[in-house]
Parts: sequence; C-alpha cells; structure tokens
Amino acid sequence: MPEADLYPLVRSWIEAEFPLVRNGPRQETQRRVLITANLDWIDGGVWMRPDLALIHVHRRRFEPIPTLDLYTIEVKPAGTRALPGLHQTLAQGRIGDFVVFIMPHEAGPGPELIAQARRFGVGLVTFTDPELWSSYQLIVPPERTSPDPDLRDQFLSKALEAEGHTAEVLRWLGLEPRT
Repeated sequence: MPEADLYPLVRSWIEAEFPLVRNGPRQETQRRVLITANLDWIDGGVWMRPDLALIHVHRRRFEPIPTLDLYTIEVKPAGTRALPGLHQTLAQGRIGDFVVFIMPHEAGPGPELIAQARRFGVGLVTFTDPELWSSYQLIVPPERTSPDPDLRDQFLSKALEAEGHTAEVLRWLGLEPRT
C-alpha cells in the first residue's frame, strides 16, 4: 500500500483510539488530526514535514489555562527502511511537543530501532492491518521535546489555515481569532 493511502487510515485510528490522548487524566480535551504531508510551510524542510499532526488542547483540573500539545506523526509503508524513518521523525522534534513514528509490524521494529526510539524519545507504533484499530501497538511512548516556539507556531498557522481550523483551535484555547 502506498504511503499516502495510509494517511486517512492512520488518521482514523488516531482520532478514535490514540492511547496517549484517550487515556489521559484530563478534565477537558479537544483534538484535531490534520494530514500535513504535502503542506509547504518551510523552505528546504522535507524532513520537517510530518505526514500527520495531532493538535491536542487539554486542561487538567488544577491548570488555569488550556495547554496545546502538538504531536507530529511520520508514517512509513511496508518495504521502507525503518531507521531513516525514525530519524526523519526525530527531526520533527523542532516543531512537535511529541514525535511519533508509525510503521507496519512486518517491517520489523528490531532491537536497534527500539533502542534508538527510546534513546531519542521518539514514539514508536506498529500495526499489522492499518484498517484494524486493534492491530496498532504502542511499542515506545514518546517523550516531550522542546520545540522551537517560532517554528511550531509557523507550522500550526499554516496547517490550521490549510484545513480551515484556525478559529476552532483558538476558541479551544480561549483566544479570539485575529482578523
């Protein structure tokens, strides 16, 4: 299956079952998943172009204001070398609060790939059938990164504008859209 054909299937799983968002201890939560593989937002930034982006706005009970977490997600099809995909995902830590690499299980999350994912804090998810949500398995949970705030804002602005969700996310944050 070509990589681009995986995007809507992975998007559906993230919207419905993504364990890092669904099982959190949050009082209020909103999320939007965008397909961003073809988003032209940075010059020369091929590795800075995640396939999908999960925007998760949440507020815990004792937090006075909502928090926005950006998960950047890289998806690779069967027949792709896994280690370069992991490093591509790692590069997205410049914009994402969490970075996640999703690949078919048959491509093999071997010991070296798992060790590198743990070492760099990259989330690693495998699946056996992209249409079967129960086949997705979180192998390594992602660790929070320290993204560049200006690059993150630039990416979010372009991604949200491209799909018409800017006002919605600003409302979730308690902000009014600027006109």
